[in-house]
Amino acid sequence: MDKQALQPTGYKDFATLGVKETQTEDEKNVLVDEQKALAYLANLKGWKLVKAFIERIEGDLDVMESKSIESGASYEEIGKITTVKQVVKNVTRRITGYVEDARGTAR
Repeated sequence: MDKQALQPTGYKDFATLGVKETQTEDEKNVLVDEQKALAYLANLKGWKLVKAFIERIEGDLDVMESKSIESGASYEEIGKITTVKQVVKNVTRRITGYVEDARGTAR
């Protein structure tokens, strides 16, 4: 029997999700230009300030959640606060990741 791993056939490679399979040269150039702009932004002092501000907001959300638990808030209220905190953190992390991932690419 062949000792080869089974290869899934039901889904595409995750790296290509959301990417058009056929891109024109103009579309490819726009993507490269966007990556260059983000890479430039990621290396500016202003980005570091914005990133620090985002991290402070995330920390404030953690404190807000802790204080609601300490003050004896209901499970429902704690659940709402925790849900909002996680949604906000997911969004802010996507933003910072979007910029940070461009750092060092497309120079």
